[in-house]
Amino acid sequence: MQASGKVRRVPIERQYRSMKVGLWAIIIAVGFFDEFGSYANDKIMDVLAKAWSAKFGAVLGAQSISDFEVVDPNMVKRVFDNVNVYLLGRTNSAENAEIITKSIGTYEDIDRTIMT
Repeated sequence: MQASGKVRRVPIERQYRSMKVGLWAIIIAVGFFDEFGSYANDKIMDVLAKAWSAKFGAVLGAQSISDFEVVDPNMVKRVFDNVNVYLLGRTNSAENAEIITKSIGTYEDIDRTIMT
């Protein structure tokens, strides 16, 4: 079978229609908020909660979950309720590790070993 050499352009709407994600999956803009705990407040959390419907993604960066508790004790719950993807590193706090594991969950696993 030979390639025709023509590039066929398909509108992005048709490309995503053929996929199961739909047009809502296209993000128009992404905001990066580093050290988010130092300036997080109720107004910013309201904006971030509504951002997805406006096709706006947000990346929140923080050193620790405790950074959110300084602003408001309920801020940790609000952040975890509005976040869908987590990138986690090592933590030095047992309390933070407990919050993370409760949020992500655990699963049962069976280790199999084979002797050869």
